[in-house]
Amino acid sequence: MSPIFIREYFSSFVFLYILGIIYVNKAIAIIDMTTLTHKIFKIIMSGIVLSYALVMFMMIANYQSNMNRVKDPDFLYTAKTLEHKVPYPAFVSQNDELMMQSPVYWDNRLNYKLNDYFYNGNYK
Repeated sequence: MSPIFIREYFSSFVFLYILGIIYVNKAIAIIDMTTLTHKIFKIIMSGIVLSYALVMFMMIANYQSNMNRVKDPDFLYTAKTLEHKVPYPAFVSQNDELMMQSPVYWDNRLNYKLNDYFYNGNYK
């Protein structure tokens, strides 16, 4: 049960730390930081734009497939439950639980027109 002595490792640790600082300083002196900054900025912005495009593709695919499945007359008028999930259920509330879809809501939502937002008789 002897204690751990760091004294024998400390000098080599400090030496490697100082050597690492010297190498990093020389690497920074060789590289032009303005072009490197612009390249890093372009890479980061490209990643953000690509991830945004991917998420938007998934959301649009979910929207289109959901619109196709809720327009089914069996679902709207006979209260039949939905059979298929959207392609990316992780991007939908409650992972697209099929029992959470209301035929009454979708019937009203599909028949809602622009004028109903302004002159809706249900809210008088």
